[in-house]
Amino acid sequence: MNLAVDLLIILAVWRWADWKNWRKYHASMLFATMMCLLYNVLALTNNYFLWKMIPSFFSYTLEEIIHCFILLPGTALLFLSNWPHGWRKQLRHLLKWVAIYMIGETILSYFAYIQYFNGWRLGYSLLFNCVMFPGILLHHKKPHLAYPLFIIITAWGVWYFKIPLGL
Repeated sequence: MNLAVDLLIILAVWRWADWKNWRKYHASMLFATMMCLLYNVLALTNNYFLWKMIPSFFSYTLEEIIHCFILLPGTALLFLSNWPHGWRKQLRHLLKWVAIYMIGETILSYFAYIQYFNGWRLGYSLLFNCVMFPGILLHHKKPHLAYPLFIIITAWGVWYFKIPLGL
């Protein structure tokens, strides 16, 4: 199942992303990768996951490498390179991406290819997606604001979900 989702995302990015201008979005693609890696460091260091993809074809490690280095930066490229003009179209675009991610996660959750731990549930994923996509956009437009904001959001998440830091 994860392999099918991975391939769908890769095909969508290949088909609809603005590859001619990928350098314009590169920093925000790396920002998405950095956030993914940060979650993995926090989760793996103390074996304290909030959510965990259950691999169906690849190992867990390889699946996370694919997510962090291919799927999330690809999603950022696709999301940003198709950003429309006009606030109504922008709102629809944002809601479309949140819906795509939520539908995908709901399906993966239903078939137990993603599991939740330590108080996380699907509703938190909705909140997460409602922050992630605007955060990627904020990073693209004003990275100097995105970094401190995401430090605050991450610190709040560590506190709220009682993620051990091993200090």
